[in-house]
Amino acid sequence: LWAFAPNDIWFGNNANQLLHYDGSKWQAHATGSKSTGGILSLWGASGTMYFTTGTEFGRWNGSQVEMLLQADNTASVFGTIWGRSESEVFIAIRDWRYQGNACGSVFMLWFDGAQFHQF
Repeated sequence: LWAFAPNDIWFGNNANQLLHYDGSKWQAHATGSKSTGGILSLWGASGTMYFTTGTEFGRWNGSQVEMLLQADNTASVFGTIWGRSESEVFIAIRDWRYQGNACGSVFMLWFDGAQFHQF
């Protein structure tokens, strides 16, 4: 669940839909996600709603859903997202292929609004 205002509330469901409440009614927006498990995390800034599923990262840009990143293997799982602005969004990713690393298998991606940066 994410709310910008009492008349701008977002909810992600298990059917991979973003639901928006405008103060009087709910409207469902299909994401086109192929992931099982539904929408896992929401975060928003300046009217743009970002979301993750288990294997995808996308956004509602004000008029439609854009899928911005999809895991290229079954070993990667997207987790929580958070940010400070539309150009500073952080995504946690667990990649099981690295579970034996001394630092573990969790990584952060920074999305600057156009590109992803791993650190």
